[in-house]
Amino acid sequence: MAAGGPKPVPPLPVGAPLPPPDAALHRQLGALLVEHDRLWHELDFVGLAGLWDPQEGRPVYIGDEYPAPVVGWQELTRHFGKVGGRIHKAAVNSTLLDAHRVGSDLAVAVFLMDWELVAVESPERHSGQRWVTALLRRRDKGGWRFLHHAESPAYEVDRAGFQPEG
Repeated sequence: MAAGGPKPVPPLPVGAPLPPPDAALHRQLGALLVEHDRLWHELDFVGLAGLWDPQEGRPVYIGDEYPAPVVGWQELTRHFGKVGGRIHKAAVNSTLLDAHRVGSDLAVAVFLMDWELVAVESPERHSGQRWVTALLRRRDKGGWRFLHHAESPAYEVDRAGFQPEG
């Protein structure tokens, strides 16, 4: 193969076909995101921390506001305290795009999060979009809770341009 020519494409893995959407999972995770967005609007960072699985020893948050992932409860609690001390007003709108189970009590969710924040030091509004991939665990009485939350930039995504599953 020539140095500048096309590179080989890996073969598709052989396995089960794409499972049908899980409507119940989508409803449950959609409800979690509605609560998530409401808590942001109310600036309830204790409530937001409550959406994380308290039995998870190493929760992980990855956001572009930090040079490295936030790992563990001490760092995650510090994150919520830092954000809570800087934000004066918030509006968050999350739309679930995809969710599937990876175990009986584990699920992966992909959602688009639009945010608008006003910091205490300035009346200027900051806004943006993020794609979020989250790993969640189902708790018997507590519903689904975050274990891992990773954000990446989204660029002017038109919500009408995609069809959420479920």
